[in-house]
Amino acid sequence: MRVAVLAFLIVLSAGCMESGPDSVGELLRKSQGELESELSISLGEWEPWQAAHGYFFAYDYDHTVSFYGHDWYLTAFRCDSLIDGILLEAPYPGRDEFRELTEEIAWDEQVQSDDKGIAWVQDAGNLVHFRADPDEGMFLMVTDHHMSATYESTLLIDDLQFLEDAMQPWTDANR
Repeated sequence: MRVAVLAFLIVLSAGCMESGPDSVGELLRKSQGELESELSISLGEWEPWQAAHGYFFAYDYDHTVSFYGHDWYLTAFRCDSLIDGILLEAPYPGRDEFRELTEEIAWDEQVQSDDKGIAWVQDAGNLVHFRADPDEGMFLMVTDHHMSATYESTLLIDDLQFLEDAMQPWTDANR
């Protein structure tokens, strides 16, 4: 009987222990102190984000956070005093693992999966953008509804710059 009671108490106490967030989206709209405490990180000074007027970013490249079985470096974004966006960066895991991660992230963040690593918007207007490049690594950006339109416009600008850069040799050759 004592063993059964002891086992029950151990299981009960394990269930009551606080654990980290189940998804990156759960970190949004928290204060800097709450984010740092929950993830055991220390964000540096907030710097203006050149891609979007009124937004600031801070990062901790001395510590990693663990999500989806990988260690990521975290950058936080804010416009006011609460966190509006989280960017996670990690080394590229390979094509097959990237596809598996895409499905897992889509499930946890409650969005549709796509193996191309495109942006998804949740019903609440939050944005989830997961992409990977074998040379640069993998990047997961999650924003709240306040920041999603701003971030989408930076993606569009990046895409247009990519197209312009890709067209440059062709335009130079045909002048």
